[in-house]
Amino acid sequence: MFNALTWTFLVALVAATATRLWLSQRQIRHVRSHRHAVPQTFADAIPLAAHQKAADYTVDKSRLGMVDTAVGAALVLLLTLGGLIQWLAERWARLLPLDSLWHGAALIATVFALQAVISLPFALYRIFGIEARYGSDVHHAVVQQVLPARRPRARRAG
Repeated sequence: MFNALTWTFLVALVAATATRLWLSQRQIRHVRSHRHAVPQTFADAIPLAAHQKAADYTVDKSRLGMVDTAVGAALVLLLTLGGLIQWLAERWARLLPLDSLWHGAALIATVFALQAVISLPFALYRIFGIEARYGSDVHHAVVQQVLPARRPRARRAG
């Protein structure tokens, strides 16, 4: 049933997904381990509460990203080895000639639309769940506190 190309595809997909998940997990561990103290470089510019809030935000956003990565990999498997692309192509072939440009465009547009619909709940949760929980643009607020403290002041001629 599976040929060498299929196995190569599976190995590449698993390796890419595992790497993304591992890097996210590593980021989460690093952020959690440094949550208790503001880095020395920024200690006088960022309050501990803001640093901890940014750390919690990063962890929550990374967790959601991990779920999104897993769902994306499952969708790729469903589209390819699960036969969903073939099924969609057959449905479009009922309406458009199989060898036409419009058939290919409709198939690609359908796959993109399917991916968008599946990723929509993650985007909505990120915006209306995580962003709402931590306030609008947590990192922007931290950056605004750091930049004025680090920016050299311009000298006035006179």
